[in-house]
Amino acid sequence: MRAIKDITGQKFGKLTALYPLEKRNSSGNAIWHCKCECGGTRDAIASYLINGSTTGCKDCQTARGKFKDITGQQFNYLTVLYKTNKKDNRNSRIWHCRCVCGKEVDIPGDRLRSGQAKSCGCKNLRKSCSMGSTHAIKNSTDLTGQKFGKLTVMSRSANKHRKGRYWTCKCECGKIKVYDTNTLIHKTSCGCDRKRKSYKMRTFDSVSVGDRFGKLTTVYYLPSKPGHWICKCDCGNLAIIRTNDLKKGVTQSCGCRKIKNPDKLPYYKKLLDAKTDLTGMRFGKLTVVKDTGKSNGKGKLWLCKCDCGNTKEVTDSALRFNMTKTCGCTKYNGKDLTGQRFGRLTVLEKTNKRCHGYIVWKCKCDCGNIVEIPMHNLSYNNSTRSCGCLLKETKATWGQRVKDNYKEWKKL
Repeated sequence: MRAIKDITGQKFGKLTALYPLEKRNSSGNAIWHCKCECGGTRDAIASYLINGSTTGCKDCQTARGKFKDITGQQFNYLTVLYKTNKKDNRNSRIWHCRCVCGKEVDIPGDRLRSGQAKSCGCKNLRKSCSMGSTHAIKNSTDLTGQKFGKLTVMSRSANKHRKGRYWTCKCECGKIKVYDTNTLIHKTSCGCDRKRKSYKMRTFDSVSVGDRFGKLTTVYYLPSKPGHWICKCDCGNLAIIRTNDLKKGVTQSCGCRKIKNPDKLPYYKKLLDAKTDLTGMRFGKLTVVKDTGKSNGKGKLWLCKCDCGNTKEVTDSALRFNMTKTCGCTKYNGKDLTGQRFGRLTVLEKTNKRCHGYIVWKCKCDCGNIVEIPMHNLSYNNSTRSCGCLLKETKATWGQRVKDNYKEWKKL
């Protein structure tokens, strides 16, 4: 066992070493009995005294080594009255405080200084403590005659089937309601102040028949669809428009303004003159054949025939505004590939077949085989470069190479 260094009479902070004890700590360090300036005593490890870790008794030295008196200070709604002898699980001293509502509570000092504790709990209620003693209202035995917003308490309700105290209240609008004490504190009315005019009535107040917004003139309000008006455009079309879109200027026409060059469309004026029969008219590569009698929600469907021979059903709006010009053949046709070469394939001619919308081309391979390949596999991803002979030759070459390498390895 190591010899004990004599530090009798020496002072370390507020502690003065008196005498060593017979026991030692787990590391074999000596423990000295010390006296503090405040009159208290403490058993401290010699090494902690020498390096300055222990400078006072437990009453003078907190976990952080400092003690700050906050008596009389104000923290939000709380005023510190005095220090208690209690500590929480984080070794923080507990202080006795008074809230502005009059309630007294014990709160740890670290929660006061950090701002986590701002009141006794009454601040969580909608009415703050400074505006009226909420605790006094809850604990009151009689609220008759008191006023909460537009509600006036008439009498206590004798409801035996409910727990708690219920009060009969009368609102300024004339309605009589029954609320319990907790609900009454948060209430300001029976709900009449939250009721607004219906959307239909507010719509009539802001927009009326004959009002003009851009090219649109309001004709009729739709009662079956609140907030919408039937409007007539200067071009002659009728459209259903939301009231807010009219007032904010979001919608100013039926859609005819979206056409950039109406002069280039000779049929434009005829279509907008409330013409419904499009039979025989031509739109791009499409020629209208007949009316199908069906609708997809966007408009009437017309059966059209493309110059390539395909037929397609197109809505009147897509035809009218030049949004659909073909059956989709130009999307996949691309350019003419006749005579072009792709790998070992030479394109001969175009067939009438299609694969996933792409034209199928007849090609001749260098080995002499004739195959049909979709245009996408030829020109876009070059996934097809032969009739299949190239893959067979590649496999054969690879197999022969493996066989030769194996023979050379076996000789070794």
